[in-house]
Amino acid sequence: MDCILAIDQGSHATRALLFDRDGQVLARHEQRVDQYEGHPGWVELAPEQVLASVRAVVAEVLPHATGPVSCAGLAVQRSTLVAWERSSGDPLAPAISWQDTRCAELLKRYARHAPLIHQISGQPLSPDYLVGKMLWLLEENETVAEAASRGDLVMGPLASYLARHLLQDAPLIADHSNAARSMLFNISHGQWSRALTGLFHIDPAVLPDCVPTLAEHGLLEGSGIPLTCLCGDQNAAIHAGGEPPDNQLMLNLGTGAFLMRGVGGHPPEEERLIGGIAWSTALERRYLLEASVNGVGSALRWLEKQTQTELLRQLPDWLHEIGSPPLFLNSIGGLGSPYWRQDIEPAPP
Repeated sequence: MDCILAIDQGSHATRALLFDRDGQVLARHEQRVDQYEGHPGWVELAPEQVLASVRAVVAEVLPHATGPVSCAGLAVQRSTLVAWERSSGDPLAPAISWQDTRCAELLKRYARHAPLIHQISGQPLSPDYLVGKMLWLLEENETVAEAASRGDLVMGPLASYLARHLLQDAPLIADHSNAARSMLFNISHGQWSRALTGLFHIDPAVLPDCVPTLAEHGLLEGSGIPLTCLCGDQNAAIHAGGEPPDNQLMLNLGTGAFLMRGVGGHPPEEERLIGGIAWSTALERRYLLEASVNGVGSALRWLEKQTQTELLRQLPDWLHEIGSPPLFLNSIGGLGSPYWRQDIEPAPP
């Protein structure tokens, strides 16, 4: 019986699962991914470690296949930026996590353009997304700026960096769901926006090519397995129970929390929320409306450090026993939907 390989690269771990055609899990493996927080508001990853973790978990599960592995899907944490050298594929700087807010001050210069940015990209002006991180690297990292000056720079979502190294032909691609987390993507047209790349002075030549989420993206190195789905992790999660009806909401909890609703074949127009792409092919795109809480698991870990307690271990009993829980204004990573504030410091209750 044919098998299907699913790879999930998240903020703190990479997982691979091997399924048979009946949906039964034949094998699974997980490997932790480290994050580095060297300065307040900074969250970085080592691109090489993330790539190695994907290769490791895939190598662990493939020997358990009971037949040919007919296809694979790769879901990746969104809005995490990698800058790499076009000629070699080597990263030029640490990956900047979606949780990183170092570019918040820099983005204030674009405040008056926020309505236009949301109209085209579906996104509020926020440091969560790729373009602010791109600007920061171009202004603050000499290695990245030098690569740009000699035409040897690529900047894109982590999914693009992984595809460059995991697929045999080393394509430079950004699937629609990850490209849509950049503030540079025209959500209606499915391509990088000339207006937004011009506004932010990002040379389109440094960006990967936009492609649908569902396509023949290439063959996985060393195995010849076709990668037929490349997408953001939350965009994959919304389909966990099959494609949801337009009148259903899905809440997915992890490092952050994301509330999503499918909205059909037209981009949503909610000013304070996020428009995204649930899935796309060469002929069709299906959209979603999204709200986000930037810190959930990360906020609990922050509280553990602040209170010197094993909060996660005690949480189930505490929730059962407490009558009047204290209020915690959760601004870890900044307030997300619908406020989009970066100027509120978190404080323990």
